[in-house]
Amino acid sequence: KKTQLHTHDFFELFIVKQGCVLHINNEDETCMQRGDFSVVKDTDSHCFQKMSAERAAFVNISFSAAFFQELLKEKGIDEAKMFPYFTGKLSPSQLAATEEYLNLLTGSAERSEQHKLRQKELLKSLLQLILLDNMLTEGRLSKDAPLWLQQA
Repeated sequence: KKTQLHTHDFFELFIVKQGCVLHINNEDETCMQRGDFSVVKDTDSHCFQKMSAERAAFVNISFSAAFFQELLKEKGIDEAKMFPYFTGKLSPSQLAATEEYLNLLTGSAERSEQHKLRQKELLKSLLQLILLDNMLTEGRLSKDAPLWLQQA
């Protein structure tokens, strides 16, 4: 089953938890399995197609472009080094940590300002774990990246 090609007015991070899906983002096609992730920008057109009879499950996390740019600015990273399209594979330890973050992010119905700030910090930590650490591993960050990030 294939979803309709669509766009968003926000960024989307999705992580495959089970099964195999074909992700089509603009002109790129990627077969994704457990632990694979992708970032879809607010300017991208994308869709999914299940690739096997096995159940497929993935997590979608949406956030504004401004939120992501704020995170990159805080970390001293040039956004142009990440895109046009970013996909990767989580290590088993990253996948376990990601699942813990997701449980913390979704585990409460509380809506206080303090809780919203905590969720924002958790989301920043999750994005750093998934995106920034993988950028460094793949050599997408240059040697002029902040020392703490080069050593992550």
